[in-house]
Amino acid sequence: MIWAAPAICTFLLVFFVLHFRHLMRMTTANDLGEAAAYPWIVSFSDGVSGFVSYMTVLVLPAATNVLLLVKHGSLPELTTRAGMVLTLLLALVGSVAAGSVHQFRSSLRKRLRVADTSEVPPPSVGKD
Repeated sequence: MIWAAPAICTFLLVFFVLHFRHLMRMTTANDLGEAAAYPWIVSFSDGVSGFVSYMTVLVLPAATNVLLLVKHGSLPELTTRAGMVLTLLLALVGSVAAGSVHQFRSSLRKRLRVADTSEVPPPSVGKD
């Protein structure tokens, strides 16, 4: 049953990607500010939050399952090979998730840059 952990992680990440893509379709350029204000690490603009977000969807799930298979699996067993296939699928889904996170964070950064430049008052011309 060593295949169960990679299967569960894969399906959880697929669930995340589907919900995340739904969120991205629902948030247009106009209401992206609501998503930016939501207290979720993916929507924070700092580099540490980005690093943690990517690690959580891309590296951590796959690495954890690889370690599980190495420590408790046996290559001749069918369940270990199934776990390897599911872990590769998990890495692929993690790549899709990381791409979605990157697209979302890029959209937020663009919106924040536009908001910052639009709040700057126009220079006063001829007032002395």
